[in-house]
This record gives sequence, structure tokens and C-alpha cells, in this order.
Amino acid sequence: MIITIEAKAPWWKFDLAEIWAYRHLVMLFATRSLATMYKQSVLGPVWFLVQPFLSAFVFYVVFGLLIRLSTGGMPHMLFYMSGMIFWHLFVNVFQQTSVSLAGNMHLYGKVYFPRLVMPLSYIVSGAVLFGLNLVALLCFYGYYRLQGVAIAFQPQVFLAPLLVLQTVLAGLGFGLCVAAATVRFRDLKYALPTIIQFWMFMTPIFYSSMRVSPAMRRYMWINPLYGPVEFFRFSISGINPIPPEAFLPGMLLTAVVLTTGLFWFNHAQRNFIDVV
Repeated sequence: MIITIEAKAPWWKFDLAEIWAYRHLVMLFATRSLATMYKQSVLGPVWFLVQPFLSAFVFYVVFGLLIRLSTGGMPHMLFYMSGMIFWHLFVNVFQQTSVSLAGNMHLYGKVYFPRLVMPLSYIVSGAVLFGLNLVALLCFYGYYRLQGVAIAFQPQVFLAPLLVLQTVLAGLGFGLCVAAATVRFRDLKYALPTIIQFWMFMTPIFYSSMRVSPAMRRYMWINPLYGPVEFFRFSISGINPIPPEAFLPGMLLTAVVLTTGLFWFNHAQRNFIDVV
């Protein structure tokens, strides 16, 4: 007996019940992604904690010691790491989601499951990595507190889960758009590294937005990562607060891109095997 699976539902309709039924597959793919990330390396899972430290250390040497960019009074390593953990979360979800269709052809051609399962698994694995990076950040935080540095947690730190959600949804939305676009426009994947690099320079990771003019800073509010990065730094240090209205442009852009990405991805995945 031959079973034929066709896209019967309209492209604008999501079968959430079907996605929920495959939730175990989300966890399976997430576990596989984490298990194979540093497979056969000497340090193995230790790289999960070492990587954010190395990235922050490079920023410290270049921008802290050589260029001497001000961090607004926050310790350099803590400043860089607090920005990098959010940036790594965004990039992990964004990059992996952007290749979730074209990069898994060998799997999609053999077995059926909701295509949105794969991007959701990247969110789970990215969240696990974020949690490990956060542990490393808290270790540095404790060290600086013992040294008597004038930093302190603010009540706003309890809003950190919302900052993580904003970052994850932004990565998912932009990733879904790129994944749907690369079905027909394969050249986009070659431009993606340049786009990500430019995006990193436009995000206040290795510099404080206080160094930017107020007029230019308002344009930075459009960046969905501006609010999470700067607000998180303030919530763990009490230094350089940002106004509440700085969140609105990034949140609106995230909502628009996520909605567009979901529908575009759902439309593209219906017949992408015949196109790619």
C-alpha cells in the first residue's frame, strides 16, 4: 500500500495540534544538536562554558586594552559577556533556522513531520546554551562583587525571561524568512555571514550605546537586540538605564517579522522539495 502525503491545508493555516503531537521530536532534534556540536573534541561539553569567555576576552583585549572603549563604569569582561550571551542566543537560532529547509533535504525526503519542528528544536538547544553561558556570566559577576565593584542586581532582573523571549522570537522570525527565501534564492546564504557581521556591529555588544548620539540612538531602538542587551546590563549592574520606550520599535519589528516568517515558511515548505 502506498501512502501519499500532500499539503491539503491552505498555506495560511497552522496545525498547532500536529506540532504539539511531535513535541518529542523537537526534544530529540535538540538533544542531537547539542550532542554533536563538540563531538570528538578534547574538551567536549566544556566548550559550552569556554566559548563565551573566549569571545569576551577577545573583545576585552581589542576594545578594552587597545582601543579603550568606555563601558560606562561596568567591568569590561562582565560588560562583554552580558552582551555576548544574548548575541550567541540570537545567532544560534537565526543561523540554524535559516538553513532548516535547504540544509535538511536528506531528512525531509525520507520521513514526514511538521517542518516547523526543526526550527523549534533550535530554540530549545539555543536556550540550553544560553543557560550554560549565563552560569559562566554569574561566576564572573560573583568574582567582581567579591572584589568590591559597585554593581548590584536591580528588581528589573526578574524581567530577564522576557528579554530572552524577545531575542529568541527575533532569531526565529528572521530565520524563517531567510529559510523560505533561500528555497528559490540560494545566493542569500552567501550574503548571510556579512549580514550577521554587520548586525553585530550595529548591536551594542562591545560598546555602550551611551557613546552614541541621542538622535542616532533612536535608530538603534529598531534593532530587536538593542533592548534585551542594554536592559539586561542595567538589570545586573544598575549602570546605564534605558527608557521604556526604547523597547517598542524592536518589539514591533519582531512581531511583524515573526508573523511574516511563519506564513512565508508555511507557504514555502509545502513544495520546497520540488524546487530545491
